[in-house]
Amino acid sequence: MDFLAPLVRRELRIALRRRQLPKERFYVAASGAALVTLYLLLGLLDGSSSVGRKLHEWLFYIGLFLAVVRPTQATVGIFSEERRNQTLGLLHLTGMTSLELFVSKLLGGLLVASAGLLAIVPFLAVPFLSGGVSFQLFTATVVCLPTLLVFVVSISTLASVVSEDDGSAVILTVAVAAVLSLAAPVPYELGLLMAGEPPYSSAWLSLSPAYAPYRVLSGYGADAAGFLTSIVATLTWSAGCLILACAVLSRSWRNDPDVGPGWRLRRPSWLRPDAVRWAEIRRAVLDKNPFQWRVQRDQRPVERAYLIVIAICLLWLTGWCAWGKLWPSTMNFFITALLLVMVIDWLAIHAAARRIGEDRRDGMFELLLTTGLSPRQIVEGQLEGLRRQFRHLRRIVVGLCVAMMLGGFLTRQWNVGAVITYVTVWCLFVAFCLRKEQRRVPSVMWVALITGRPLFALFRSKGNRVQWIWIMFNLRDITRGFRGGMGQFPTGSAPELILVAAVALIFAIVMLATQRGRIEMRQRLIEDMRLIVQEPVPDRNDPRLKKWNGRDRLPSPPLPLPGIRLPTASQTR
Repeated sequence: MDFLAPLVRRELRIALRRRQLPKERFYVAASGAALVTLYLLLGLLDGSSSVGRKLHEWLFYIGLFLAVVRPTQATVGIFSEERRNQTLGLLHLTGMTSLELFVSKLLGGLLVASAGLLAIVPFLAVPFLSGGVSFQLFTATVVCLPTLLVFVVSISTLASVVSEDDGSAVILTVAVAAVLSLAAPVPYELGLLMAGEPPYSSAWLSLSPAYAPYRVLSGYGADAAGFLTSIVATLTWSAGCLILACAVLSRSWRNDPDVGPGWRLRRPSWLRPDAVRWAEIRRAVLDKNPFQWRVQRDQRPVERAYLIVIAICLLWLTGWCAWGKLWPSTMNFFITALLLVMVIDWLAIHAAARRIGEDRRDGMFELLLTTGLSPRQIVEGQLEGLRRQFRHLRRIVVGLCVAMMLGGFLTRQWNVGAVITYVTVWCLFVAFCLRKEQRRVPSVMWVALITGRPLFALFRSKGNRVQWIWIMFNLRDITRGFRGGMGQFPTGSAPELILVAAVALIFAIVMLATQRGRIEMRQRLIEDMRLIVQEPVPDRNDPRLKKWNGRDRLPSPPLPLPGIRLPTASQTR
């Protein structure tokens, strides 16, 4: 590796130590070999070419995982981690330019991200050599997977440059990839579903990065021009993301990580609180609970929530302009309201996890607890500050829900049973949105306090399953309604009314049960905070995290055997 730049060698050494790349490549190659062996044996017994096509499909699924998920994990923190550790300034002292830093880090991340995909590529030739797939499909597969890898690495790099932590970078990566991939297909499919004809030509679908893998999974077919257009469009999106990331890094890589990137635009006046009123709030909150002010003064999560809520409303209005009377419906209102509630829920939970996780990782709690601040003040300050942060936005969303509920009465004919069911469902929505304390916030704070990882705490907590089931139910009902099937929910039938009443009763019982769980978890946070912050933050690859239930404290690490010296924290870092 002497011919590589020192920064690239550093990235590779870190990846070898943290991710154990040789072991990962071995597992990927072993999985590919086992899958190929199994399908070759089935091919000898069957003798048909369908076995080769099925083998190609499964290998392509593995390739998609290695080209999308693994690169995101490998590159999403290449710059945000440097900024968090305050090492970008040290790299500037070495005389490196921002372009040299960007190219070196990008090359190192790309080499690490492609390790798993390179291990599976040789097995992709087996279906072609066995006669199961054509040469065109094999070539399309070999071109598609590296293109997706470059696309994911470019978006992850951009997200890492503009984000302050790994959790925000992951969320931004998923959001940008989803927008670029679904911006063309979703309106096209909605047009077919609602109006019977697409709003534009199918040639525009090739601008989506998801079009190329879709063509590969469908057997490539005769649309070779669309596939090539999709590859070129994906590479163009990748180049644009990389250019934007390089431009942002050149202006922000020497900034203080606590202040934030210098490229961030000034907030508009309607998002900035009045100076006099804000000073009064500050004095009142500081006298009551200083940690609450530390939480409440950070308005970035609320600003993001406002922007996402505005984006959802604009998308809804765009659909209304495109499809007119076909767009407003009770199911559409249900889905839109639930998406708005879920946005606030997720962003509020992430804000709590981010504050607790960053303070735990930076050793801030050890400093705060040496002052007159008690663990009870920290926990209650976090919960109260979070509630006040999102209080006005929750009221706005409740107002939108009320407007959509009233608008639903204008979309169809109603009977008494349907009205009762409809109003009951909307009351559940409003009760869900007006909850003063999120059900998952104490448990997320507990996980973030122990691990110091906000994103890990966010996804480790269980939640939002019922919401997604409700969204899928409404989407199915919309489809059946437009295809001339059964009437849309609510129909006003007696079984439906009984079911909704039962769901409302269950919802009330669950709310009471979770209220007790929140109180118990909050009490555990207060009682065990001093003991937890005295323990070292566990490493990302700590084996204790694999079987940890997220509700108890981590078990003590195993004692070293005599004569074996464990690495220090600085060496593992």
